[in-house]
Amino acid sequence: MISEVNADTLLQVFGRFHIVLLHLPIGLIPGMILLEFGALLLGRPAPKGAIMTLSVLTAVVAALAFASGWVLGAEPRTPAKEALIATHKNFAIAMTALCVLLPIMAAFTRRRAYRVGLLGALALSVVTGHYGGEAVHKSNYLFKPLERRAAATSQAADNAGTTPPEVASRYDREVAPIMERCCTSCHNADDYEGDLDLTSHALVMEGWGDEKIVTPGDPDQSIMIESFELPIDDEMHMPPADEPQLTPQELATLRKWIRDGCPK
Repeated sequence: MISEVNADTLLQVFGRFHIVLLHLPIGLIPGMILLEFGALLLGRPAPKGAIMTLSVLTAVVAALAFASGWVLGAEPRTPAKEALIATHKNFAIAMTALCVLLPIMAAFTRRRAYRVGLLGALALSVVTGHYGGEAVHKSNYLFKPLERRAAATSQAADNAGTTPPEVASRYDREVAPIMERCCTSCHNADDYEGDLDLTSHALVMEGWGDEKIVTPGDPDQSIMIESFELPIDDEMHMPPADEPQLTPQELATLRKWIRDGCPK
């Protein structure tokens, strides 16, 4: 009911608008760089009116994005995210301060300070966004595809080594590679998405402690299998739609492993 909305609720909504507001300065800064350095390359005067207008707008939206992020940062989060949030916040402070100074620097007749400020704001937006992506998504979010590729190459090299495959346990042979490909980039000791670490047999069996994600002997009653089999557009489907998905063969392997009692 509208009557039940209070100041705290509205403040929470403002905090969650951070995901919208943060894109505005990130988009405006390259636009100002294009106007400023484009004019320089063409040997023409910079369009100071347009640049001043965009500088003021950037300062305003950067301040709003920072304020909303500060509010959002007060929401509960896992301990693993604390350091990332703190680093993200520190770079956001620097970026916001520089953006607020841009209109002042844009008013100078000499353009050097403004140009340095623009490039600095661009660099800070990249670093701030990087740590924000890690805090919201996972560790090393920007370069995770390259990391996965390197891990796959390393795994292939290991498989070609001298250790016989039969030495490994059934979990390590059949289940661990599936978990590594589709699950553990998010569910690990560093990222700990959903309060789950799925990097070992013991941790998979532990689940959430009192609530298990696998029911030995019964894949149809296992939360893990249920989440894999939900429609891909369902918000509870795992892995998320933009992550590598299980193949039918991998799903069948996991079902059989659970049906057999989740052996090591």
